[in-house]
Amino acid sequence: MGFDQSKFLKIIIDDETYIVGAGNIIAGIITEVLPKACKKFSDSFGTRDAHAVVEAIYKTQPELGYNNMTAYEEHLSNEQFAMVFKIENDGSVNHNVLRLDLFRMIKEEIDNPGKFEFIGGIMHLLKHFTFEGNNLSTNQGENELEHPTQIIGMVIKCFFESKHIYNDRRKGFKTITPWLNDKEIVCSFYPEQDLEISFINTMYIRQKKATN
Repeated sequence: MGFDQSKFLKIIIDDETYIVGAGNIIAGIITEVLPKACKKFSDSFGTRDAHAVVEAIYKTQPELGYNNMTAYEEHLSNEQFAMVFKIENDGSVNHNVLRLDLFRMIKEEIDNPGKFEFIGGIMHLLKHFTFEGNNLSTNQGENELEHPTQIIGMVIKCFFESKHIYNDRRKGFKTITPWLNDKEIVCSFYPEQDLEISFINTMYIRQKKATN
């Protein structure tokens, strides 16, 4: 992957072991820059303008050589991602691998000209969440996170611990995972079959459906 192994992170979720490999930039944005940006430039978040969110991230911690926002957006969408591996009890690596992009692209909303959405990745998921009352992405978040990094553990849990539900009409699959206060997390993933790598498409939290 080209990541420095000294920066690999070992995490434990429900007694299962995972290794997360990520570049410095995506790690820095999620752990430090985004929590500051959403407070310092709160007017740039929750307005359904992904370009404004990226600009707020940049203004919070500018990167050398990226005075042009178009080039900076391309840099974030093309090169900033994390890879997650599950380590089995016998020390082997689970054949499923999860890739978490910061975001894959920015597109204008079909039904809302002038509004721009993150497509795929962490920034797309974060539109449903807030941190200390501040929106974290393009929409008005309806769920509070203890910290933006919490989203990583949520997606890992959904991908590795929940049943993959396939739809014959689509290439991808979804997972439904119990969450707090009688709620559940619904995730959608896109598998790259040749590489055995899956990408996160979207995620949202809903009230748990009643069972008979």
